[in-house]
Amino acid sequence: MRTSEWICFAFLALFLVLGLIRTLPPRQRIRVITLGICGMLLIWLGTIFTVLRDWIPALLMLFVYWQGGSFFSKTNEKLQAYLERFDQRLFAKLPVPVNLFWEIAYFFCYPLVPGAIATLYALNLRNQVDFFWTIVLPPTFLCHIVVSLYQTYPPWKFRDVSLPGSLRKMNFLVIQHASIQVNTFPSAHVAASVAIALAMLQIHWIAGLVFLFLAISITVSTVMGRYHYAADAVLGIFLALGWFVIINSL
Repeated sequence: MRTSEWICFAFLALFLVLGLIRTLPPRQRIRVITLGICGMLLIWLGTIFTVLRDWIPALLMLFVYWQGGSFFSKTNEKLQAYLERFDQRLFAKLPVPVNLFWEIAYFFCYPLVPGAIATLYALNLRNQVDFFWTIVLPPTFLCHIVVSLYQTYPPWKFRDVSLPGSLRKMNFLVIQHASIQVNTFPSAHVAASVAIALAMLQIHWIAGLVFLFLAISITVSTVMGRYHYAADAVLGIFLALGWFVIINSL
């Protein structure tokens, strides 16, 4: 198997084992185990149907995300209070309203991953796909590991989100129907976006600059749109940078 496939397998298996040994409600336990088994089957199918192989990790990112969210039981009150205090100090000095640009930027969280793979195909760089996933997957998955241990609610849970704009409503429609509705600390959106930009910069610097702009925009949008706390975004950046440095020093 590819390096990136072993990474996916390891995290899926880790959550599967945690689902077996930790105390969970039956429905959540079944979800964790089912997602783990289905994800492993997808990895195996990718080794047979190679046309899907490059794309399957994008789906497995969701599987691990849903697995991590299934461990939510109660809020870590101390961490929740710290995140809120940090934001209160920040926004007391920097009151920036939600606007269309930040909502558009946040929406790019969803097509960013397949868009990066499609870009590699368009540039005739399919041979770099495994390297790309090796940079992107670990920092993203580590965010979900933290969710299973230290649990908080996102800031939009405590603030009025009934703001105008069809794109704002679309973003929250996705949150309501596809997200775990639990805060990821650090932010997996930020970690993945920054990791994608770093990978693309190393593979093709022109494309990398485009993805760097998108990563910066997404990072800021997660905070300005109240989708994440500022500390989530900062730690997401450090996770992506740290893993990138480790990989390039090996």
